[in-house]
Amino acid sequence: MWTMATLRPLALPSDQVSLERLDLSFISHAMYLVERLPNGFALVERPSSPPLENRYQIDWAELTSAAFAIVAEHAGHLVGIGALTITEWNRRATLAHLYVDRASRGKGVGTQLLEALASEAQRRNLRALWVETQNVNVSAIAFYRAHGFKLCGLDTSLYDPDLAPGETAIYFVRALEDSRHQTLTAGAPAV
Repeated sequence: MWTMATLRPLALPSDQVSLERLDLSFISHAMYLVERLPNGFALVERPSSPPLENRYQIDWAELTSAAFAIVAEHAGHLVGIGALTITEWNRRATLAHLYVDRASRGKGVGTQLLEALASEAQRRNLRALWVETQNVNVSAIAFYRAHGFKLCGLDTSLYDPDLAPGETAIYFVRALEDSRHQTLTAGAPAV
């Protein structure tokens, strides 16, 4: 029986070996094709035949410089990691890492990590949580949409086509409650 994972702060270098053992691969049976329109783009879901297999790599430099990083443990093993970077000038947190070991997906670990990261961003009075994923990771897109993220852009030139053919960066944002705004309007009469 699966129980909730335990979240704790990332402890490097001691967690590095366990994190390197995570299976960060995914298989996608569909992808979003980016169709250019006269004044924009459309994402059109299409089957991927054969299925696409991809594997993420942890960017250790980015992870060690993160403003906030946590890991998820279950039954004595690391099963996920999440990290935030912060851009002060626009009060936006970037979900720099959100990975769950393949064998632990679909059990709520990603949701636990995401909500803990969103709570931390909100605690720091940040206004939004921003994330980038790829058009080929349909499961990640569905996950972010199910957790309140809205499509906010794409970049057709981010990935080197020799290294990641057919991949387009897709950006999502989730607004966070602004406690500063709540303080200013808390005494306002109801309309």
